[in-house]
Amino acid sequence: MKTTIPPPISDPRVGDLIDAAIAARLREDYSDATHQAYRALALASGEHRYYRMVVLRELGYAFKQRKDFVSAAVCYRNAVALWPKGELVSWGLFSSLLRLRCLDEAFQEAIRFLSLRKSEIYDATLLNPDYGRGLPPSARALCEQAKQLAARWS
Repeated sequence: MKTTIPPPISDPRVGDLIDAAIAARLREDYSDATHQAYRALALASGEHRYYRMVVLRELGYAFKQRKDFVSAAVCYRNAVALWPKGELVSWGLFSSLLRLRCLDEAFQEAIRFLSLRKSEIYDATLLNPDYGRGLPPSARALCEQAKQLAARWS
């Protein structure tokens, strides 16, 4: 798989704020992580899309940990738009949508991502033979489609 290496960050403040947001997340201080990520996002409009995706990923994760799944889904959706092959942002969107009970939309995201590439994260969930039992019919059909795509890569 080809790896894309983004250019260096043009504004060192953005890099410092991304580092601060990640450090806050690692300390499990999600309020500070959110604050630092918003500060980074305000400065990152001219940066490469990869760095904007990283900021949105950090925001999404912080919102998810604070149980604000609507905000998490918005952040992850914007991150996916910037970096469609990003496994962590796709998984973040998928899991946030599941928590919101937006099942069809969640499985559509899994299908979109698994149509592009393999995912160990999705595999660990979807390839469990019991996963998807009890889903409503439309979500069950989408879940089965996602499972088939995951199995194709294995």
